[in-house]
Amino acid sequence: NVVGSIPLITGDYQIPVKTISDDLVKIGNEAWMLHLEPPCMKFSDLPLALRIIGEDFTQDHEVLLDGNAYPSNFIIYINPVEIQMQVIPGFFPADPQGTEYVIQIRNPNNGLVSNGLIFIVYKAGMPSSC
Repeated sequence: NVVGSIPLITGDYQIPVKTISDDLVKIGNEAWMLHLEPPCMKFSDLPLALRIIGEDFTQDHEVLLDGNAYPSNFIIYINPVEIQMQVIPGFFPADPQGTEYVIQIRNPNNGLVSNGLIFIVYKAGMPSSC
């Protein structure tokens, strides 16, 4: 699998190509999310530190929740492959079947947005697949 992008404007470019895993190659140096730890949780377990694991994160990247910037005071940049997000109950209401939220990373300098990953919050017990 190949992810990322190349410029669409004619010209000469030096574009990084990075092997992320046995089955993933990334083109370019924009943020890419690989997985969330945990991928889901019970509402009663909030607040919680959600680990966003990926590639090419920087301190100025923003975390988006369903397309909206999550408050920066709840975001901790750890290193280029991890950002921690404090999951606060007020931002994550849930219903019994579980509410899906899309998490993304945005570069405020150029407006580019990473792939999205689903984070699910359950009102009560979680399914075993979580």
